[in-house]
Amino acid sequence: MWEVVLAGDDTALRSLSDSFADGDQTILERDGEYVFRWSVLDGLSDATQVKAFADEQIARLSGSASLILGAIEPIKVAQVILVRDDGSRDIHVFPNPVVVTVRMSVPTIQIRRADGTEEIHRPADPVKAWLAAAESSDDVARVLQFFKGGEHDWGKLYNILEIIEASVGHNGITNMGWATKGQLKRFRHTANSPQAAGAAARHGHERTQPPPKPMTLNEAQELIRLVARQWLDTESKRILGSGTSNSS
Repeated sequence: MWEVVLAGDDTALRSLSDSFADGDQTILERDGEYVFRWSVLDGLSDATQVKAFADEQIARLSGSASLILGAIEPIKVAQVILVRDDGSRDIHVFPNPVVVTVRMSVPTIQIRRADGTEEIHRPADPVKAWLAAAESSDDVARVLQFFKGGEHDWGKLYNILEIIEASVGHNGITNMGWATKGQLKRFRHTANSPQAAGAAARHGHERTQPPPKPMTLNEAQELIRLVARQWLDTESKRILGSGTSNSS
């Protein structure tokens, strides 16, 4: 059996382990480490293959953690472990820079109804559906991977918006109520304006008048994160509900 030890944002990994406690993909906390298991990995023959296969999935997981949990540091593969039938272990280490981040965790919400029933909402619960949808949707996989690095510049944010708009149609975002036409227009105008966005603008030459009230990068990041989360929820429900592949 193969195990993959994860490194990165400890608070995000703790939340993910709550939501991935069971199922085909699991994240378990063991002796202060977070161990990722997936039955697909057990069909691979060596640690290099396991890491290459796990890297792709963990990149999507890292993007999900950044998007839904506000993870600051990306999640990466630190070790690959082969657990033999006799219990012995072969450990393959892939060192990463050590970064310690301290921040408040996202709370788990527990609802107790008058009839005695309980409903628990863990912050990372949607991630399972997102990862499952990414297996059959290139669009979902690309959006998740775009988010793996934490902070994003104007170009990456614009790329994410273009993927989502291509998926739902030109007016789909506003029709779904995920953002207003004014917000999207202000975002695009700022992103394309060298005077507003500076050297990070998508265009090198000012093609029109700069926006009278440019959107800040923080505002843009929050807008696209909100749109992406709602699109991922909607798209994963559509894909998993249909039970069919939708590579695009």
